[in-house]
Amino acid sequence: MDIIFLNGMAVETLVGVYDWERQHSQTLYLDLQVGIAANSQRNDDLSRTLSYADIAQIVRTEMAAQSFQLLESVGEHIAQVLLQQAGVLQVSIKVMKPGILPGVREVGIHITRTQTSGL
Repeated sequence: MDIIFLNGMAVETLVGVYDWERQHSQTLYLDLQVGIAANSQRNDDLSRTLSYADIAQIVRTEMAAQSFQLLESVGEHIAQVLLQQAGVLQVSIKVMKPGILPGVREVGIHITRTQTSGL
């Protein structure tokens, strides 16, 4: 399996449990690893793989259209959306919310989900 990764991706979404958190979109940071089938026959052809730009656009569009209470739900939603893309076998995502706890740079969740449809 080959891994496409995007680290430190900033996304805007409505997230939080408390009313004050849900008044405005917040910036979350994501580290994504998207596992695709190893294919030495790609021959430098972008049309034969999922591009970094495609992944970023899919994630940003989904985050702008959704609202969440928990970071766990953010991670699960993104993982499921990416697993629906052709050729994606596995998604590992780290979702980080900065500045939410005093004295803590960021809090977050790290999940890994694998394609189960028998690809």
